[in-house]
Amino acid sequence: MKTRAFPILTILAAVTILVVGCPDPVNPPVGPFVDPVVEDPIGSPLGYYEIHDYDLPADGSWSVDVVGLSAGDRVFAIPLYAAGGESGAPAQRTVMSLKATYSGETVPPFGRMHPKAGTPNVRNLVSRDFRDLVIDTEGYPPARSWAREHGAYLPPPSPRTIGETASFWAIDDVSGPSTDVALTATLMYEGPSCYVYFRTATLAGATGASALAALIGDAFEQDIYPATTGMFGYEWGGDPAGPPGDDGGIDGDRKVYILVQDVTANCGGYFSERNEYTDAQAVAYWNRHSNGKELINVVLSASDIAENLRPLDTIAHELQHLVEYNRFKRRLGTSQTAFVNEGLSQVAESVNGYGPEIPKLNMLQADPRVSYSKWSWDAPYGIQNCYASGYAVIDYGTRRFGADFVRGIMSSPSTGISGVSAVLADLGYAEGWAGLMLDALSAGLLDRDEYSYPASDAYLVQRAIDLDGATPMWTSTGGQTYLGMLFGPKTNFTRSYPKTWDVRLFDWGADYYELVSGANGTITVACSDIESDTKLRLIVMKSEARPTPLVDGYSGDWASFDPVSTTDPANDNSPGLAEGDITKVTAFRESGTLFMAIECRAPPFRNDDILWFQVDLDLVGDAGRDFIIMPMDFYLHTYDGSGVRIELDSGGARYRMADVFELAIPLSMFGVTPKDPIIITRVRATCVVDSVSYPDNAVINLSVPL
Repeated sequence: MKTRAFPILTILAAVTILVVGCPDPVNPPVGPFVDPVVEDPIGSPLGYYEIHDYDLPADGSWSVDVVGLSAGDRVFAIPLYAAGGESGAPAQRTVMSLKATYSGETVPPFGRMHPKAGTPNVRNLVSRDFRDLVIDTEGYPPARSWAREHGAYLPPPSPRTIGETASFWAIDDVSGPSTDVALTATLMYEGPSCYVYFRTATLAGATGASALAALIGDAFEQDIYPATTGMFGYEWGGDPAGPPGDDGGIDGDRKVYILVQDVTANCGGYFSERNEYTDAQAVAYWNRHSNGKELINVVLSASDIAENLRPLDTIAHELQHLVEYNRFKRRLGTSQTAFVNEGLSQVAESVNGYGPEIPKLNMLQADPRVSYSKWSWDAPYGIQNCYASGYAVIDYGTRRFGADFVRGIMSSPSTGISGVSAVLADLGYAEGWAGLMLDALSAGLLDRDEYSYPASDAYLVQRAIDLDGATPMWTSTGGQTYLGMLFGPKTNFTRSYPKTWDVRLFDWGADYYELVSGANGTITVACSDIESDTKLRLIVMKSEARPTPLVDGYSGDWASFDPVSTTDPANDNSPGLAEGDITKVTAFRESGTLFMAIECRAPPFRNDDILWFQVDLDLVGDAGRDFIIMPMDFYLHTYDGSGVRIELDSGGARYRMADVFELAIPLSMFGVTPKDPIIITRVRATCVVDSVSYPDNAVINLSVPL
């Protein structure tokens, strides 16, 4: 049993955990359990928590008592099946029976800790499924470079002529058996590190194609190639310090080909290892064709181009696959496991600024019952969930341990779970893949300390990912910035006892169980019929006795605070523009904080919308103070009477893509003693679309009593 407790600040209650049937029968009780007050950014106390890890006895029974619980305290059980392999389709099995019993006072009608868990923000889900493919060449020796094959080096390639054409091969489908399709493509861009070709027949002349080709090429040269190779390493033949005989790879040309085409169905892009062989070798080995180039495929339609769909994240994703081939297949003679490989490619998107991928984390929280080791087109829960689970674990490791985590994986002598576990050990983390999984899953519940998604040196342009807050993200189709929220993972929840579950998990799978206590409570968690290699994490959380509600974008927890409200006429900012048109303002004042909910006819949800609010407050009866929130830039500002700007921490506001915007304004920041009541004299919302401002000045004079 491993236990993790956290610094004791103020003792408010005591909880003791008694363990029965552990492999170590003399394991002492764990406790006391204490409740310090930890301030969050808006001044609300966060409940104290402890974490306890257990290796459960195979074919045996086991139980744990958590005693001394208060009303609203919770016990989370996260079982993990730490076996099942890393290839093939995930299999599901019953790993144990879990029974929860309770004694104590009546459990109040509490709901889940994350009431919106399991409800992904559909407005933030990707507009199309992103699928890609790595065509593996397992079983065949890597090809020799052009230089080694010919015993000579090619001279530097001469500049090519924009508009010239070349012949290529592409596959027709990634979701099943495929055939090779011949196509002609037009050179649209050439830089020091890449060529950008568009399919001649359908894409080269499409509306916006020239501009998109320039965007792709410039982004690749200035950002994607240096950032990706700096973090993950180089593709075959691209490393300036690499073996001279490998210079230029299969074709002797150090430039990467980016082929934008529309012949491959069911994907957004792919990388084929066959292109790292000559065409003659590919025909001899597989009776298939090769382009004989370091090449990545990007799949777009003419309508995608016309709609300004920018596949920069796809290019970063596929470039990592190109690098992975060199770092593993050519160096070790084997491939990285698909789960880790796809996780790394999604991290490559984030390293290049196209992240964090909130929709994938939302998807996983809505359905966390997947395998965290297998990436398979045949997964019973769908390929998108495979991307989501791979991203969640590898991104968590990168955010927690930084760039050394990624660089360690890319230079490891082993692959998959064993390779990642060895890297973690080198970084001083002894819990291996199982611990990394459990910590990533715990981050979805706790969102604090190391159990969160922090920023790291790998993500220079990103903030941490907040569970209940907001953070910028890029869609998986690239180009548009939105704001997304994580609602917390969906749990097997009960406040009625006894309760028994058959715990069914996939290979290297896990699940969440949430148990709520009443006053003077004891919750017993008992496991029986335990499959070998099953682990259990218990997270015991004190109730979050907040004097103010969580600002979560729903206002559903405000009724007991007697809020006041007023309305503003609809359609009075600009006819036909619903975004930013204020219709209602609700507010209350509690514990030195002014809480406001501003309702608009529609959320800002167009690609180029900017929405900001200015709130005018009469605090002392003789002067107004301005409070401005600019959610898209995620800054808070105040202006005093003379116009001096004071920047504030952004943690005081929680913003989401919805028609209700909530603010938590600490009144102490104004440096005055507020009168009773406070007067909200005006709320101004400004929506900027196509560089045109559409303001709505709601003069409301709403009195907010103490």
